[in-house]
Amino acid sequence: MCPCTGAQAVYGPVSTVPAQGAKWTKETHAYQVDCPKGSWVTGFTVTTDSSIALDANLVQNDILVTSLWPLRCSNGVSVGESQKLRTLSKSRSASNRRDDGYKGITMFTGELVDAVSLQPQGSGGAKYGGTGGGDVRRVTCPTGQVVTGIFGKATDSHVISVGLSCRNICAVGEACELDP
Repeated sequence: MCPCTGAQAVYGPVSTVPAQGAKWTKETHAYQVDCPKGSWVTGFTVTTDSSIALDANLVQNDILVTSLWPLRCSNGVSVGESQKLRTLSKSRSASNRRDDGYKGITMFTGELVDAVSLQPQGSGGAKYGGTGGGDVRRVTCPTGQVVTGIFGKATDSHVISVGLSCRNICAVGEACELDP
């Protein structure tokens, strides 16, 4: 047992939440970004782009999600820099930080992921990307768990799906059976 005084930690087995996503049927590749053992995701770097023509007359009418990483972890480490997607001409990045972590991600999808809303522990969530028309897909950790990593499929330039790795979080002062 660990009293966890002075710091939080994650413990127990990893729960895997299957990836949900867009309807893209062309070539993709897998990605996976995980925080180091004992830590959880405290920040996402969401990159969006509006340079791809989407409608029949080649007019750009939406912003799409191109990346959710690098991730910031509770131990202060950034991970996922090696998981590069092709940089597009109108890319913008925004960082979202929550020391208490995240419980999930909501995606607004069509053929690609149009927008994401980050689900923090607690209430409220920031939304990034376009208008988010189409289907709504949610990936959420089991109750009492936080996101420790993400995985899924992407094209060379856009996120297609997101799944979660989650673990229990041990609060300050709480007795938890931590991993050795």
